[in-house]
Amino acid sequence: MGSVAENVIRHVETPVFVVRQKQHEFIDQANLEAPLRMKTILCPVNFTSTANQALKIAASIAARFQAKLIPVCVVEPGSPMQPSDMNDKLNEWIQKDKPVSYSMDLVIRQGHPVEQILSLADQTHADLIVLEAQRADEQAIWPWGNTTELVLRQAPGPVLVIS
Repeated sequence: MGSVAENVIRHVETPVFVVRQKQHEFIDQANLEAPLRMKTILCPVNFTSTANQALKIAASIAARFQAKLIPVCVVEPGSPMQPSDMNDKLNEWIQKDKPVSYSMDLVIRQGHPVEQILSLADQTHADLIVLEAQRADEQAIWPWGNTTELVLRQAPGPVLVIS
């Protein structure tokens, strides 16, 4: 990511869509007026209010493109939340919204969040990662947490950051 993109991301308080050149095939380079093609959208969920907002946006995009939505929950070592709790909570969030008009596969993984998110994005050939960004402390150089920064820098595809 270049310094201009990084500075924009650091200072704006609206969602930021980061796309690197030649990533995936969702933009038809031969016909720039052709509609975007998105088949798979990955949305990491950690059950914060910002994650709920990111999931709603990801679901809306999935519905618009008739894409598969893959919410991913990562159980970190020592986490008090169990996979069954995550599944129940996610279903509760989804049922609060309008009827689902997209396919969805919940994935629960164990390990380090960044590694698991990037690995799943690569395995599923995700066309987009919709990622919530929790604000870091005021003294931090990067305005968001470490997970957001590392996913942005290493993602194999475009990332939409919701703050």
